[in-house]
Amino acid sequence: MPRRPIDIILFVEHVARELDIACAVKHLVTRRHGLSLEIASLAWDIGGTLAKYRPAVVTTPYCYTIGDFGTHQIVPVWPDAYYVNLAYEQVFQKINKAPKMPRDRFSRQCVLHHAWGEFFVGFLEQSGVRKENIVLNGNPTYALYRPPYRGYFESREELAARFHLDPRKRWVFIPENYGVAFLNDRQMETRYGKFRDAQADRFRDFAAASFSQAARWWRKACEMPGVELVLRPRPATPKDKIVEALCQDGSTIPPRLHVIKEGTVREWILAADLVASSYSTTLIESAVASKPILMFIPIPFPDYVLADWYDLVPQARTEAAFLDWVSNPDPGQTFRPLQAWAERTMLSRGDAIANIADLLASVRKMERHVPGPPGIGILKTRLREPLPRKLRGICNRIYHAIVRRPGKSWERDEITEADVARRLARWAHVLG
Repeated sequence: MPRRPIDIILFVEHVARELDIACAVKHLVTRRHGLSLEIASLAWDIGGTLAKYRPAVVTTPYCYTIGDFGTHQIVPVWPDAYYVNLAYEQVFQKINKAPKMPRDRFSRQCVLHHAWGEFFVGFLEQSGVRKENIVLNGNPTYALYRPPYRGYFESREELAARFHLDPRKRWVFIPENYGVAFLNDRQMETRYGKFRDAQADRFRDFAAASFSQAARWWRKACEMPGVELVLRPRPATPKDKIVEALCQDGSTIPPRLHVIKEGTVREWILAADLVASSYSTTLIESAVASKPILMFIPIPFPDYVLADWYDLVPQARTEAAFLDWVSNPDPGQTFRPLQAWAERTMLSRGDAIANIADLLASVRKMERHVPGPPGIGILKTRLREPLPRKLRGICNRIYHAIVRRPGKSWERDEITEADVARRLARWAHVLG
């Protein structure tokens, strides 16, 4: 069966992180520009997607090399498409900067990169990406907390009914960010590749110890009257791993400590009274949403975990300080410094979601500069490069682990037509 020509295909890595934005962009691209846009999973039935469509423009959620998971399958099938990297991760800790750099000819010369702020433009340029291959826009995730987009999400009352929470109590939302603690050696090799060293392994040990200590704080908080604590695993961390870690000492999870992975962090941030996390960038999102925030630090951060924005967040380094904040949150607007920084650096160019829709339309209509398609030639070059070849083998193993033989250590981000249709209908109602 011949592949169906379409204008744009938008790949999603994590449903919880990206699908709401992807559906909003699809709604706007279709309504404003009359173009066809399909949404597909990077991990779920990618072979079926490649066999079904022939897109003119392909967007990816990240782009470091042509050997990235997913990309290594996509480019050989669609070498004549134009590629746009939406780059859903741009605020890095020190330890993650090197693995997140574009580092081959495909990622540096054949891709248009989407930047949230000048800081990421500089990061890309230092990585060898030319300025004309970078589009400065803003952070679409943060835009979700502004009108009209924030009207899309479930209300506090709806969440309370759905998950059996008491809406009269103080909701403490904890977006967990100790994901590296739950990686096995093969997954560590996949994440860090040639950048894996003793420091990366120490990072895993630090995260595991921090989670164990923080879990004690969470249990204590649940003993307070009038508190509901919602713990949300990060998108890449399976829920059963979190539950297992919470019960590793033989104890059970307290009734008012709710481990919930359904939905996204957005509705929980908007519905919560307080938001606390370790070094998760959801603290930035919470500040944008004008929520009281706290960074808990049960074990001092090593230097390689640090990032500049941490100094703008109130911090608790002891259990007593954490519990005091839960029971008596600062009535002042301590989120303001982080909120002002986020708005200045990543929300200063208008509607970031609508801007993405306009960007993709301009690429499809060739109304702006865009790097030329990679073509078959770059695939031949790639075969002579040892790093991409090594990554290709790693990516193939991941593909078979996820798609062919899913196990307990993976969760599958399946995207169904019904789910996309439901979200599109909701966006049509919210956006008009």
